[in-house]
Amino acid sequence: MHGLGKTTLARKILKQVIGNLDDIKDEDMPDKLRKNIMRRRYLIVLDDIWEVKAWEELQLSFPHDENGSRILVTTRNEEVGWQLKHHSNPYSLRFLTVDESWELFQKKVFQGEICPPELLREGQRIAKNCKGLPLVIVLIAGTIAEKRQASLWLEVANDLSSHASEEQSMKIIESSCDNLEDHSKPILLYMGLFPEDHKFPVSDLLKLWMGESFVKVVDG
Repeated sequence: MHGLGKTTLARKILKQVIGNLDDIKDEDMPDKLRKNIMRRRYLIVLDDIWEVKAWEELQLSFPHDENGSRILVTTRNEEVGWQLKHHSNPYSLRFLTVDESWELFQKKVFQGEICPPELLREGQRIAKNCKGLPLVIVLIAGTIAEKRQASLWLEVANDLSSHASEEQSMKIIESSCDNLEDHSKPILLYMGLFPEDHKFPVSDLLKLWMGESFVKVVDG
């Protein structure tokens, strides 16, 4: 919900509660949401809050009926988690163990197949050097899934070990982009034209790509 305002969030939640919002003005959304969930039992999940202000502006829309309703908030910022603390302390997700990292890596690279013996040692080193971060494991697996060469995997493992955990995600994202096929890079970069959190139909995006000659029309 990074970048979403109070009215936008209230609109999204209220639409799930009552469906049609045609006759409701934006400025009335927070109050309308409060009235529609009052005395009702609900579970609301607010995912990826980046700052406390986003919650402070929205919380007045949720009545305190003490009827067992709950609001689950997720955040990447530990400080935000503690500032939002209400009924219980924040729950911090742990890092994956080495075995769990290897299991996830295998699943993403081999899609249920067994890792070939010639890639086993390098694959395990890569999984270990991802330092228990699922996002890094998934990103690196996607980068090397089609490049099953022991020498390349060893290079990746060594590269991972030379970066601190906080730098790894950006390093792998950068690597993922660099390793795209040449015709795929402008397709990805084109996404930067849209504002953050902007929603658009896939069909519209495909038409834009075709208009830019990024995607060729074959057999209709």
